[in-house]
Amino acid sequence: MPPKELSTSFGKGCGRMSSADEYRRYAAECMVLAERLSDPVDKARLVHMAQAFMDLAERKDRREIGETED
Repeated sequence: MPPKELSTSFGKGCGRMSSADEYRRYAAECMVLAERLSDPVDKARLVHMAQAFMDLAERKDRREIGETED
C-alpha cells in the first residue's frame, strides 16, 4: 500500500468507463506524484501511467465524436 501522502482517487467508481476529463485528471495526478518522488524508476512509471491516461482520454474523445481508431 502506498504511503498516505501518495494515496490517490484511482479506482473509485470501478465498473464504469471514465470520461476523457477524468482520464486527464488521473494523468495530472500521476505527474504531481512523480514530481514528489526521488526514485527515477518510480518517477518513470508514473510518467508512463500519465501518458497512458492521456492516450485513453484521446481515444475516448475520438469515440465521442465518432471517429474510428487506426
